[in-house]
Amino acid sequence: MPLNLFGSIMLGIFTNIDNLGVGVAYGIKKIRIGMMSNLLIAFFNASGTFISMTAGERISQFLSVTTASYIGN
Repeated sequence: MPLNLFGSIMLGIFTNIDNLGVGVAYGIKKIRIGMMSNLLIAFFNASGTFISMTAGERISQFLSVTTASYIGN
């Protein structure tokens, strides 16, 4: 499995686990979120993920591995 695909699958799993926690918290408080609100939240989550991944791809084109490692530490 290519590394990009693995990362995308892991990102999807972890964001959905986070969403599960939020859903349980709202459920415990008996707060219902309507369909349009859910779609709006999903749209912004997907947009943020897409923008972040695109920005990371663009930055990786001119940032060396050494510099990225230094920034990450």
